Amino acid sequence: WLIELPRPLRFLMVGIFYYTITISMAKAFLMLAQPGAWKVAYGHVAKADYLLHEHPSYNAPYYAGARFINESLPQDATVLFIGEERGYYCERKFITASVLDVNPMLDLAHSSADADDLLVNLKRRKITHLLVNTGSEHYHRWLEGLTRESRIKYENLLKNKAELIFNHAQDLPKDRSWVQIYKLLGS
Repeated sequence: WLIELPRPLRFLMVGIFYYTITISMAKAFLMLAQPGAWKVAYGHVAKADYLLHEHPSYNAPYYAGARFINESLPQDATVLFIGEERGYYCERKFITASVLDVNPMLDLAHSSADADDLLVNLKRRKITHLLVNTGSEHYHRWLEGLTRESRIKYENLLKNKAELIFNHAQDLPKDRSWVQIYKLLGS
């Protein structure tokens, strides 16, 4: 189809194509060439220390929460991730949603009568803990997706039906590493 286009339009299309590739490769190179990006590979920084902080390719890290879960929660714990889609480092059963999916907590909050009912619905799904990536823009978008009533139910759940057992906040707002772990009461 490109061959059938008039010559000036073909040049324009080819130019746009090469421009896009050039910009994409430049961005990839700049990301790889950042100071500190290779410190782990060269053994200058421990993997855990690197993963605790935000980087251009690793926004609002949840690693501190995953490490706490792996070291402190029982083997049979089930963690619902809120504001976090990644679960690579978590060694316990977890439930999350991709960026394109709806987090289960949204539907549970909408369908529950109050915070007590929300707790019952979470326990019915065998969820024992919540990982909340408070520093993530996904979390703030998720909060905006809640109706006023659902947000009140969710906040009452955190305030009255859950215990904050881990709170890791870095140098906010520059480094958005802020992860909280809640234990649902009665679990």
